[in-house]
Amino acid sequence: MKRKITLWLSFTVLLLGGSLSRVFAQCPGDMTIYTDSGACTATINFTEPSFPGILDTVIFQHIPSGQMWIVPAGVDTVEIHAWGAQGNYNSGGVVGGLGGYATGWLPVTPGDTLMVFVGSGPAPGGSAGYNGGGFGGTTLNCPASGGAGGGGASDVRDATGTLGARYIVAGGGGGAGGNRNQGCGRGAGGGGGGGYYGGGGGAGWPSASLVVPTGGTQTAGGSGGTSTYTGAAPQNNGFPGVLGIGGTGGEEIGSNQSGSGAAQPGGVGGGTNGGDGSYVTSYTGQSGAGGSGYIGGVVNGSMSSGVRTGNGEVWFVYHQPAATTQISGVVPGDTSGVDTLVQSYEVDYGSYLDTCTFMIYVLDNQAPTAVCQSETLDVGSTGTASATLGIDGGSFDNCGVTMWTTWSDTFTCADVDSMRMGWLAVWDNSGNSDTCAAMIFVEDQTPPLANCKNLTVTLGPNGTVTIQPGQVDNGSSDVCGVASLSVTPDFFNGQDIGSNLVTLTVTDNSGNISTCNSGVTVVDSFLTGVTEAGPNGIQFEAFPNPTSGNFTVRISCPDCSYGEPLRLKLISLHGTLVLDREVNLINGEFNFDLNLSEKAAGQYLLMLSGDNFNQTRHIIKM
Repeated sequence: MKRKITLWLSFTVLLLGGSLSRVFAQCPGDMTIYTDSGACTATINFTEPSFPGILDTVIFQHIPSGQMWIVPAGVDTVEIHAWGAQGNYNSGGVVGGLGGYATGWLPVTPGDTLMVFVGSGPAPGGSAGYNGGGFGGTTLNCPASGGAGGGGASDVRDATGTLGARYIVAGGGGGAGGNRNQGCGRGAGGGGGGGYYGGGGGAGWPSASLVVPTGGTQTAGGSGGTSTYTGAAPQNNGFPGVLGIGGTGGEEIGSNQSGSGAAQPGGVGGGTNGGDGSYVTSYTGQSGAGGSGYIGGVVNGSMSSGVRTGNGEVWFVYHQPAATTQISGVVPGDTSGVDTLVQSYEVDYGSYLDTCTFMIYVLDNQAPTAVCQSETLDVGSTGTASATLGIDGGSFDNCGVTMWTTWSDTFTCADVDSMRMGWLAVWDNSGNSDTCAAMIFVEDQTPPLANCKNLTVTLGPNGTVTIQPGQVDNGSSDVCGVASLSVTPDFFNGQDIGSNLVTLTVTDNSGNISTCNSGVTVVDSFLTGVTEAGPNGIQFEAFPNPTSGNFTVRISCPDCSYGEPLRLKLISLHGTLVLDREVNLINGEFNFDLNLSEKAAGQYLLMLSGDNFNQTRHIIKM
């Protein structure tokens, strides 16, 4: 048995020796689907692949027995093609009649059993072809003049396998008649071909008879040929065909023939009536008649006669549906995010499994929407600034913005209080992008750096002093430039002698202000710490000054002989006399301790006077 696989409406592969060739399941090509508008998912709409199945052809070749075939699942009709076998050839090479052809559709049910019988032939000599061929007649004592056997029919039956259960038959051809062989004998008759009804067997040398064997019909086997010579041969007449079997050829006896002659080919098999046998050359045997065909058990049947050489053959052609199972992927109507979906299907063709795969690429082709807003940049901290992500005013994308970038000119202090432009670009994960422009306001919002230092100043001759901002500035700065410095307070008098806290105010070019504090110590030029020589060489000092209560007054004049008494007074700035006494230098020196512990804190004037002489010291009581 051979098998042939045909992909329905696609291509055909002939399989020899019963092997099975793969028919590959064909999936559609890869496809691309884009996300739904405004969404990060796509509705997967596609036509699921359908697999139309295959046209499977089972080829039955001749074996000397019936062959069983069970109808596969899903099969409801079998198209049958049957060829009957050619009749046998005689010893001289005269051929048998060609076999017939029959075809038609047979309705079936899955699981049904069909029996197939395939006829054999041609073979040399008088053997009967398998499945109904008639035997060739023999020539006694001269085998070379024997008739050839008829070819076997090919048919399909139900599970019982009986002749009465045949659905379709292709008739076999009749066997060739036996040749006349010099010095050996006259020819015997050829066997009839098998068929729905077998053909009649040919007669041995018919002598004067003109009756040749006839082919099988739709109702009866063909009649055998007749001979008028009834000499020593046991049975010169051919035998008639019967249901399914061709008739046997008539016999002859060996004889010393003076010459030789070739017999006629067998009658053709098939068709409504098989072909008749024939006789032409004297002393040869008649050829056998062909068997009839049959299509009564099939639908839309047809037959042809005399088309087949060699053994018979039967083909079953049927549509084998494909059973499909989805292995992976989605079904129409499913949703998916951006992804690569592997659609894989397993296709069961009954005889084997195959798979096919295609890809569905779910892509996002929707660009994000870049939304810009104005931004104010401060160049005051570093002196430069560029647009930042602060210009993003809520950019969005159906699948989300994943990357932002900005660009602009690099702005400097020269751009302060101006309006410039910046740009924003946004991307999503699929590489889609959008841009927008934003207004950039350039400002200096950074206060300057105020840096102070302490200062000591001395009251002038008039008892006052004024300081400048630069005297307490210790390098205050601003990236975009300092516009002005000011200090408060900046005026001091005798009431400010000692430590004073002042504030330095630094203002930059944009009006930003910073301050710092500085300690200003105010001293009087009359405060001691330095011994001063007055008139007549008198030195006058008081220490410690400032004092918390006790201090010492020292008056000396080592190089003078000032003998006149001096006057020492201590007066508060409010005019209250605290001390008034006479001072006499002893050995040019006078030391006197005073205690102001009970006195109010403030400034006091210590005055030393004499003839044409007056010195004053400021005493600070803390």
